[in-house]
Amino acid sequence: MKKYSLWLALCLGSVFLSSCASSETLAAPSGLTVTPGVNKVDLAWEDNSDNEAGFRIFRKLEGGSSFTELQETAPNTESYTDTGVTSSGSYVYEVRAFAGNGNESAPAAIGEA
Repeated sequence: MKKYSLWLALCLGSVFLSSCASSETLAAPSGLTVTPGVNKVDLAWEDNSDNEAGFRIFRKLEGGSSFTELQETAPNTESYTDTGVTSSGSYVYEVRAFAGNGNESAPAAIGEA
């Protein structure tokens, strides 16, 4: 009974109760392209899932050990412009679909700029 009570309490905090119970996997975005510009990097990808709450964009410095989340987008978004870069830096990007229940897809192919 305790396990069920804890699960129910966690799910009641979810925006969509049905998504809390769902173990549905999200299709990873694909075709990530990274186009550097002057103090910006444009990213574009294909949305391959029909049930995402949005996309999470991650970045790290080339050779860095861990990614930092930059932004969460709305569902069905297929592009993002990173304006927090410098022309002298080299960056690595990852894009993942996410659901309202915390599930996250595998990353799109990692792109570098």
